[in-house]
Amino acid sequence: MKPAGVRRIHWRFAFLGLSYLGLCYASLLLQSDIQLVVRFFLGLDFKEFYDAAHVYLAGGNPYEVARFVTPPASLLPNLLLAPFHFETARDLWCAASVLMLGAGSVLAARAAGHRGADVVLTVAFLFTAFPAQMLIERGNIDALVFLLLALALTLRPAWMSAAAWALAVLTKIYPVLLGPFLWRLHGRRWLLVALAVATVACGAFWRETLAYGPHLLMRATEQLFEPNLSPVGYFGRGFHIFALAYVALNLWLDRQLLARETTAELRRFLGSAWIVPMLFFPRDVLAYVGVSLVMVFVALDPLEHRLQRWQRLGLALLEALIMIPTTGLVFVTDEAQWYQIPRVALFVYGLALVAIKVQLLRESQAPAVLPATAAPGRGAGALPADGRGIPSPLALRPPGG
Repeated sequence: MKPAGVRRIHWRFAFLGLSYLGLCYASLLLQSDIQLVVRFFLGLDFKEFYDAAHVYLAGGNPYEVARFVTPPASLLPNLLLAPFHFETARDLWCAASVLMLGAGSVLAARAAGHRGADVVLTVAFLFTAFPAQMLIERGNIDALVFLLLALALTLRPAWMSAAAWALAVLTKIYPVLLGPFLWRLHGRRWLLVALAVATVACGAFWRETLAYGPHLLMRATEQLFEPNLSPVGYFGRGFHIFALAYVALNLWLDRQLLARETTAELRRFLGSAWIVPMLFFPRDVLAYVGVSLVMVFVALDPLEHRLQRWQRLGLALLEALIMIPTTGLVFVTDEAQWYQIPRVALFVYGLALVAIKVQLLRESQAPAVLPATAAPGRGAGALPADGRGIPSPLALRPPGG
């Protein structure tokens, strides 16, 4: 028997490989150098975290650093690296990012039932995708968020899942969308632990927490409708209405599905699917946060047998289009239109996930069809039984009685 999702793994890896072949062919035809990321200098984003940590240690407000915009707890890794020279700290963080991305992808793949070569293909797909390359080159902190989300979605003890989710939200705000699902899945104890972890972290950085609230509000009002690499930057202001409706619809679908089916495969898929709306709003969505989409891809693999062949092929194609080397294609062809492909593909992929949830809900509502054969271990002349396996009294009545 083939491992779950082997076809989808091969297809999306093959589609992504074709995009690299196309990039190389365009480079040869146009006599252009291949540049996969926008190169300013290695660790461009990490420098903002590094400078903010030094400002904090000097007793200042880290939000005075122009591009430091994340919650206060995101300072923690950089406080550990602050004693090192910038180049040394940057190299250590880049190496740590590679390890965290690898660990998170292995964890997600194994939780989805993949083993051996399938796990290797999952890790290879992640590191050949554009978001991972940009993330490692820039040195942003989303590799840590990726690992924390993988832990929150795969760890079974409720308190461990709650701690991982709370730390992810305190590092970057967008994982907050996963909270309602995990709360419903694990119950009140999960919520209490998450609140406790958040309270301790916010208390440790209470001055920065007070400064972060107005800072977040200012950024939301100034940059909410600013053109960027997220879907909202392409579809315009009306996309916010769609995104809110999308979140509400998914809350309802998850509630209905969990009330009818509670398999581990379905729970992982429903939880991972919340990563898609997380990417609707943040700026530069596919540059950093896109690494987390790998968890959605592998969580859908065990449900492959419930999908039609055209659905499996179409989903694999969309997954590759979301992860294509966008910047490389833009630099080689000198056409900015390539940036539209990943965000449109992400939008379509989100709609496809809703359609899959509706399909699964219809299947769960369909009445079960019992086989028209004798019960196991009974002969052809066995007496009909009631629901408890006891012969029906009607069958014991004499003819005409």
